[in-house]
Order: sequence, then structure tokens, then C-alpha cells
Amino acid sequence: MPLRPTYDGFSKTCLLDPEQCRERTDVLFREETEVVDDRGAFNGHETWAGTAAVVVLNDDGDVLLVNGPDGWRLPASPVKAGDDWAAVARRWVAQKTGLAVDLDRVERVQRTSYRLAGSATRQTTGYDVVFRARPLDEPTPMDHLEAKRSSERDEWADDWFASVPERAADDAFRGDVEWFLEE
Repeated sequence: MPLRPTYDGFSKTCLLDPEQCRERTDVLFREETEVVDDRGAFNGHETWAGTAAVVVLNDDGDVLLVNGPDGWRLPASPVKAGDDWAAVARRWVAQKTGLAVDLDRVERVQRTSYRLAGSATRQTTGYDVVFRARPLDEPTPMDHLEAKRSSERDEWADDWFASVPERAADDAFRGDVEWFLEE
């Protein structure tokens, strides 16, 4: 872990450890425990530190969603241990949508303790971090974000929504989409 935050030069928002949000009164911090029956799924939880998701709201209050294989969802990316969660979040939005965003703040953190079913010792912890963001007027400087525009355009379309779309993904972040659209 770096001794001091390293900024990507695009925004000063940096988050190196989601635990630092635990005591903040402006962040909803939740905890849960999950028993995982599937060894492969558990190994996946051990591989990543968690997921960074971004709720991008435009001036009309519409939310930006990407259309992946499972339906419309928030732009969300796995995060490796030691990564800057905010930089990963900005880069993922840029890669999937071509849009530059400014992260306003962390809205929610969910800390999940995973335990492998049938094992007394195999445990790991993961985080889901949801950022609130707004689009920037300037074009995305991809080289500045160390990002490349995704070549999966057919698979990852993006659009603005004023309500939850009919084919919304039923994932961990669907409630966040509903919450922001009801504000």
C-alpha cells in the first residue's frame, strides 16, 4: 500500500481503504456475513478486494447505466488489493462509456465477510463501494486515466435513465440505481 495517495492527475479524489469510511456520518456503511457454498466463487472473493461502482447523475437527475450481458447496470469494476478505488472507478466509467466524471463522494460501503461452507478457517473480506459522480464537460483524456475505450461497444452500450429500465440487471447495485432515481 502506498505511503501517500497517488492521484491520477484527473481528480484529487482518492480512496485507498474503504474501512476509512466506517466512521463517516455522510457514508452509509453496512456489514454482512455470507457463507459461500461454491469453492470457485469463494476463490473469486479471495482474488479481489471488492467492487467499485459509480452512480453518474446528469443535471436532470438521470443516471448513467451500461448495458452488459446481464442487463442495464451501474458502471462497476473489480478492485485489486492496494488499488486506488476512486481511480479504478473513474477509469472504468471512461472505458465503458467514454465519459469523464468527477467523483463527488462515497455514498455507500458494504463490507462482506465471506466464509467457505464446511471450512472453519477459510474466510475473506470484500467491499462494495458506491461513488456519486457527475459528468465533466471536457472530453475524457484516456491517456491521463491510463484507460482505453472498450472495444466491446456491441456488448456494453450506455444510456441515461430517469427510471429503472425494464431489463435492469438484478445485481448488488440495483438498489442503488433505484435509490438515486427516487431522490
